[in-house]
Amino acid sequence: MATEFALQEVEPAGDESHRSRYSDRLDELSAAAAGLGTLLDALVTNADQMRRELAGSRHIFDAVSAVSDEPSPAFRRDLHAAIRRFERAMQNTRGQSLRILVDDGGLTVTEVARAVNLSVQMVKRLLATTDTAAPEPVDLPWSASAEASGGPVLAHEVGRVVTAVTR
Repeated sequence: MATEFALQEVEPAGDESHRSRYSDRLDELSAAAAGLGTLLDALVTNADQMRRELAGSRHIFDAVSAVSDEPSPAFRRDLHAAIRRFERAMQNTRGQSLRILVDDGGLTVTEVARAVNLSVQMVKRLLATTDTAAPEPVDLPWSASAEASGGPVLAHEVGRVVTAVTR
């Protein structure tokens, strides 16, 4: 059973336009998704290499010794951070879209909750994410110099040694 609501024409609230804030949130989401995608691509490449080693090795010990299926601790930290950035960007984007429905559409929190099939409490939590002045900066874990030389490269610095995973 779908619920329909008539949006009311309401003057936008606040100094900053919702359009630019929503655009900023979409940019944040795109950057977070790209960073996460790069890390996931590196995992897929590593898994493919492990499969090739397993197919060509007589003993599993030789395959595991040749290619580690366990990325470095720095890589795992970057992956977990990228997942958190992506989830936060999704939350911020959803919150901003709900803020537009409330402020510009003139809907109540309850009406928005019904329209998007969320609880009123969840809608209020998502709306609270829009009360911050600006989204948190997204720091992408790739090396800019390596990007210029032929594509994204994920670099990890461990002490003074830098290891890189290329696509």
